[in-house]
Amino acid sequence: MIWRKEELPIEFGRYHLLRHLGRGGMAEVHLATIGPVGPYAKVAAVKTLHPQHRDNERIRRFFADEATIGNQLYHPNIVQTHEYGTVEGVDFIAFEYVHGKSLAELEAETTGHIDSAVHIALGLCAGMGFAHRSVDALGNPMNLIHRDISPKNVLLSYEGQVKIADFGIARADNRNSNTKTGEVKGTIRYMAPEQLCGGKVSARTDVYALGVTIFELLTGRRLPYVKSDDYFEIAKHKMEGKFPKVSELRPELGTRYDKLLNDALAGDPAQRPADGEVLYSRLLASLDEVPDPLSISQAISTTMKSVFPTEA
Repeated sequence: MIWRKEELPIEFGRYHLLRHLGRGGMAEVHLATIGPVGPYAKVAAVKTLHPQHRDNERIRRFFADEATIGNQLYHPNIVQTHEYGTVEGVDFIAFEYVHGKSLAELEAETTGHIDSAVHIALGLCAGMGFAHRSVDALGNPMNLIHRDISPKNVLLSYEGQVKIADFGIARADNRNSNTKTGEVKGTIRYMAPEQLCGGKVSARTDVYALGVTIFELLTGRRLPYVKSDDYFEIAKHKMEGKFPKVSELRPELGTRYDKLLNDALAGDPAQRPADGEVLYSRLLASLDEVPDPLSISQAISTTMKSVFPTEA
């Protein structure tokens, strides 16, 4: 549903929508309180389907499936799903509200590499490692693939949390509305070659996207990228794997990340780590010492508060 700024706050079922947070092609998101507005009210992010999709059953199934998948993913590095429902004909999903910014916003405000890059990368890999090995309520593997791991879908709180968001186009065995074979969805810059070509995707497809994101975090540079309308041309470029090593761009880091990212960004999926958990383990193994969760949060929080001092 689309509400004008002057209409807010507005009552929406048991929620009070306070302000607009973001808008996409299918839905928009508002900051909301659960129950009446007040100093002790619990907050949430409420995502509502655009009114023009109200009679589109395929889009409504996609929307409902996002909630179904999210309800089964309980992990500190994944945005939690609270509720799915309909209010006066408007479908909605209520999520955990992450008080912070997206990784894309952080990168836009940061010149060069991000000081807490490794800490953010660990959170990303841990979250996707859990998602890749998740099971449903009956204990059946979900075989979940996010398919759109990219900085815009990574949220960083001012307190140092890393949260993976938006499983809206994720593929899973228990989903009612998987994308048709050959249909390409995702963010091109972060897509693996097989995804670009509309081929079979797997957890290794997400590993490629994680590899691109980690490379950018560590180096402050984007991978060389062919700008073209031809997906096959872009896929061919990605298959060739012509990208600089982290050690060439940041000699002070040594070669510890070169093999890790070379494997994660392999054109052949079979050459990549099997899933996010394997990538997480290899990233940990590359470090001189294993950071404790508190030091990870503190490092990210310090970065966020230094880049966004007036908003934290």
